Amino acid sequence: MENLSKTKLILIRHGQSMANLNGIFAGHTDMPLSDDGLKQAKITAEYLKNEKINIIYSSDLSRAYDTALEIAAYHSCPIIKEPRLREMYGGVWEGKTYSEISILFPDVYSIWENNIGLVALPEGENTSLLQKRIYECIKSIAENNIGKTVCIVTHAMAMRAFCAVITGKTKDAFKSIPWAPNASITTVIFKNNVFTLEKYGFDVNDTEIKPSR
Repeated sequence: MENLSKTKLILIRHGQSMANLNGIFAGHTDMPLSDDGLKQAKITAEYLKNEKINIIYSSDLSRAYDTALEIAAYHSCPIIKEPRLREMYGGVWEGKTYSEISILFPDVYSIWENNIGLVALPEGENTSLLQKRIYECIKSIAENNIGKTVCIVTHAMAMRAFCAVITGKTKDAFKSIPWAPNASITTVIFKNNVFTLEKYGFDVNDTEIKPSR
């Protein structure tokens, strides 16, 4: 009976996107998977094929949803598109390369690189807003699926933000959470209204294709 109250969350970062490949800040911009990203998604999906996944939630952006489709191919369960699982909204950073951003917004970019927990993107989200959005979304998913195993496909900064909240990281300590590799697996247990991080950013692909963001 005890296990029925425990919810297992399998968080997946999407496979390498064309934005990752080309050093572009995508945020809410819909950028597809690269060829290598699709291969990564397939490898991760095969790794998870024996998990008893009951339901899959995915960001509605194609790089996440197409990763979710690969996972769903091994499981008879629905995929629910959830816009709140999107990446951090970049405002005027959207669609720009990191090289451009570093020149156009040197002060904010320095915070992004050195103390990301304090960053506020021009005309976009700040880290606190992202944390509130992603935490509330995943908590509602967990509460609606008590006793199940849930796969959640999302994005790198969103995963860092969520894991910072559940591990009690301050804004200054947020930077201690690394970027999870593309198509990596993070496992979280939700029980008695508490999240416990079990494993972060396990790289199934063990590949050299590891963009930092």
